[in-house]
Amino acid sequence: MKSQKVVETTVRALTYALGGLFILAGVGKAWYLTEFLQTVAALTHLSQSNSQLLALALVICEIAGGAALLARFKLTATSILFCGLIAVFLWMLSLATLEGKEIDCNCFGIFNIRLSDRAELILDIILFNLFALLALLSSQVMPMSRNNKFSFAVLAFLLAYVEYSIFSPIFSHAERRNTANLIPAVSYSDAHHQAFASQKLKNRLMFLVRFSDFNCPPCFESFILLCDSLRARLTDDGQHRLIILFQQDDFADPSNPARLHHWLKANDLRFPVLIIPDSVFKQTTISKSSVAVVNPANETLFLRQLPLEKQEEYQHVLELLMQRS
Repeated sequence: MKSQKVVETTVRALTYALGGLFILAGVGKAWYLTEFLQTVAALTHLSQSNSQLLALALVICEIAGGAALLARFKLTATSILFCGLIAVFLWMLSLATLEGKEIDCNCFGIFNIRLSDRAELILDIILFNLFALLALLSSQVMPMSRNNKFSFAVLAFLLAYVEYSIFSPIFSHAERRNTANLIPAVSYSDAHHQAFASQKLKNRLMFLVRFSDFNCPPCFESFILLCDSLRARLTDDGQHRLIILFQQDDFADPSNPARLHHWLKANDLRFPVLIIPDSVFKQTTISKSSVAVVNPANETLFLRQLPLEKQEEYQHVLELLMQRS
């Protein structure tokens, strides 16, 4: 009897918490529909009309599903439907993580709650598990009793094992992206830019940029913000301790650099710039535009993909670069 009361309390708490969360997310997206549409289009590569329909359907599902949870309407079926919806989100986020893409999620729309792909992946795993738990506890087929507690524990263990088997390699892949072989990029920069090479007895900063990554607005904003901060802190001579390395492509073309020079001027970027061959860029094993700080021994002191997620990371980069050695 006591066990059944615990189950009922848990179900009630989950329905209110999850229902309120998804109504909040759905309403936030409704007020921010254009930006959410861009996220859907980027993830699915659908036409604009189909992306609009899908984005609108997701908003309606979140609001209607959240309302159904609050009304405790067909809890088991609603919870299973949410599990399916979140499973799709997990699949898309996993692909983005493996490909080194950072998605501007817009998951909470107007409320402007921004999460990294990794944080969003963890949140969705938690939500999937909570909906799975709610579906199980609210099911009339399997009430919580002494006879099936063991079965419940086995199901929970199997679910945890499957999730660990699937997502552990994905998180490990994301961690490996934060390590790289920067020596080829440093050597190429020293050989082709005398001013940057003259600062090799000090800590130096490199932006390793694929121009296509700037289609991600947070990545571009983070890059510009850090450049502005560096320009304000460094002396004219100190700015030679920084270099922007563009991977050679149709935009950053060494045989026709006018487009890149125009873009740099438009964004008031006056730091040393080099276009590096694709072969050198690939040797670094960097899969997405990044910022790195190396010491005089060319050891990596800092390496992060853009966008930087925390204000402390911006400050840490500045502190490292301001060090004399």
